[in-house]
Amino acid sequence: MHEQKEEEGKKPDMMKLWEKLGDSEKKVLMMRKLEGKIIKKEHMIKQLQHKVETLKTIKSSLEKDGHFFESVYQGEPPWDIGCPQNEIIQLEQAGEIVGSVLDVGCGTGENALYLAAQKHEVWGIDFTSAAIQKAEQKAAQRNLHGMFLVLNALELHTLGRTFDTVIDSGLFHVLSDEDRPIFVDNLAAVIHRGGTYFMLCFSELEPGSYGPRRITQAEIRDSFRDGWHINYIRPATIEHRVRSEGARAWLSSISKE
Repeated sequence: MHEQKEEEGKKPDMMKLWEKLGDSEKKVLMMRKLEGKIIKKEHMIKQLQHKVETLKTIKSSLEKDGHFFESVYQGEPPWDIGCPQNEIIQLEQAGEIVGSVLDVGCGTGENALYLAAQKHEVWGIDFTSAAIQKAEQKAAQRNLHGMFLVLNALELHTLGRTFDTVIDSGLFHVLSDEDRPIFVDNLAAVIHRGGTYFMLCFSELEPGSYGPRRITQAEIRDSFRDGWHINYIRPATIEHRVRSEGARAWLSSISKE
């Protein structure tokens, strides 16, 4: 109460000081206040310009990647092994994959279709139309039901629904540093609270420079530091057709808080 009275007492004093000022002094103070507002507005404009440039960069990168992946899927990409990844099979057999499933970056649908055969409701998205076309053909040939859509993983929020489980076999490690937070935000929009995201990505322990960028555990933890709980990050293998032993990888289990 005492502090409140002191604050109220200051207001008349400020008015008295203002009344004592001459016109020129008042103009100076008003100009300074206006300058402060202009500086704040300029700062906001610079922030918006930076966001616009970032979005332009992302758009350019996506267009470039899109042409590459469309071309690769005209044949057989080295990561398309014609069957589900063993790590996904093990997760299913261990009972870790539950309920409805979204496969982000599903490619030609091998992981998604395996889970559909295990009676999961499955959706798969990929921004490459050639991959989705092949996934739909496989589903028809195997008499399996799965919803496959051409969609950018940075626009998951447009799906308008949520899932119990999200799987990612080889998507996260192709994202740029700028794309990662956008992807994580979109991921949060399509997974139930308490739902789990399983991510399989190249590890920095994989030798050589072929293929996608390598990801460290620290990068994974940093990307999912807010609003997520990391259940585990463990060594794994990504199977591919380049080397019979596959690639050293990380398998992460991350739940939405």
